[in-house]
Amino acid sequence: MLIAFFLRYLSYFLEPMKKGNIILKYTNFTLNYNVQDHAAVNWHYRLSNYTKKGVPRPKEFYLDPKLDLEFQQKSTKSYHCGTTNSSKLFYYNYNTFSERQSTQNTQSPNFGSNYFGNCNGDLYDRGHLVPSTHMNKNVGSRHESHYMTNILPQISTLNRGIWLETEQITGHFAKNNSVEVFGGVIFNDTGNDHFLESHGVKTPEYFYKIIKIGGNDSFTLSWFIPNKPNLKDLSYYELSVKDINREVEYNKGEKDINREVEYNKGEKDINCEVK
Repeated sequence: MLIAFFLRYLSYFLEPMKKGNIILKYTNFTLNYNVQDHAAVNWHYRLSNYTKKGVPRPKEFYLDPKLDLEFQQKSTKSYHCGTTNSSKLFYYNYNTFSERQSTQNTQSPNFGSNYFGNCNGDLYDRGHLVPSTHMNKNVGSRHESHYMTNILPQISTLNRGIWLETEQITGHFAKNNSVEVFGGVIFNDTGNDHFLESHGVKTPEYFYKIIKIGGNDSFTLSWFIPNKPNLKDLSYYELSVKDINREVEYNKGEKDINREVEYNKGEKDINCEVK
């Protein structure tokens, strides 16, 4: 049944999109992108022979030069609700705060409000969907991972905590295995859409990720995580593919991201259809 699941999920990226969804194919990853919402709603990539050593991380974020500006976020700046003292494009100082920081320390460093969005007391990062560190085999691919098409507002402690942990787990298995990664987001609450004016993008309520490890004897790990502060350990958010699919349907993300994910009761997989 796992084979059926991955074939069906992957086919979602190969079929023509409707109602504003297009497929953005980059060097080493693919986004299912909604041009109306200026947001990717699903992503997919493969990773193998992974090592942390690679090309340097870009110091900035960029707009996709091949996509019309009207279909992209309005800014590459950090997600910030208040005013800022400079119009400079800010980026994280990874010499001070490493992307490999221990997941035990999930408190945001005190870099000042220029680096983070502060909304109702919550801090937001420019959160990667496809991790920059997993695209470190060549300059072009890592640069593409810093396009704003691959970025959404993500609670800082999530981005630097258990979401980072999912990336580290993926990298660990990809050292000696072939790993395939599928991810997505759900939008179902306008209460946290703090960046519509500044960036033209909504804030996801949930991030989910499914990783397939190995070939014929493959197994999967999957998580469904709310975009909130003060979360529990990663293991608390482990969820089967079947249950992730049910959560997606229950939360009615389809009406916001112009897609519908249906669960085929006869098989333990995701049957994705674009209505």
